[in-house]
Amino acid sequence: MALTVVPFYTIQSPVGLGSGFGTDVMLVQYMLFHVCVQPIPFFGRNLGLFGPTAPAVGPAAIFAFTGVYTPELDQWILTFQQTANQRGFGPLTEDGQINPAPVGWGQKPHVSGAHWYTIQALNLLMYQRYERPYTELPTFSDVPAALAKDLTLVMLPDSFSSS
Repeated sequence: MALTVVPFYTIQSPVGLGSGFGTDVMLVQYMLFHVCVQPIPFFGRNLGLFGPTAPAVGPAAIFAFTGVYTPELDQWILTFQQTANQRGFGPLTEDGQINPAPVGWGQKPHVSGAHWYTIQALNLLMYQRYERPYTELPTFSDVPAALAKDLTLVMLPDSFSSS
């Protein structure tokens, strides 16, 4: 049977624990904001899937979507990881960092006993929350232009050959 696989948005380098740059941080900020604070762009006072669960640092680390890493972002990531584990969206490593994942839904690392990737849980929750097709994420009105541009680029696995 033919089918379509929903896009999977990921990062190229780790975000958190003192690291992260540009649109990788912007994507993490965007996803955390819409999962934890406001699930649908410009929908008023909706709480995210995790409701009022948020670190005490406030939303400045995730909104506006600046792409600038701050130490408070680590606290948002850790709070998300802990809450996701409590609510059955894991198991995620609770370390305050988001790492790139193998492209594809639900793939575990190739090491024994490894957990799911945090970016996978964020993708799943974003997919479940949006009324519009997840494939249209780069066109959403609140996605910053630099992030939208990067999200429209398609990266193929190294093993893929076009010849």
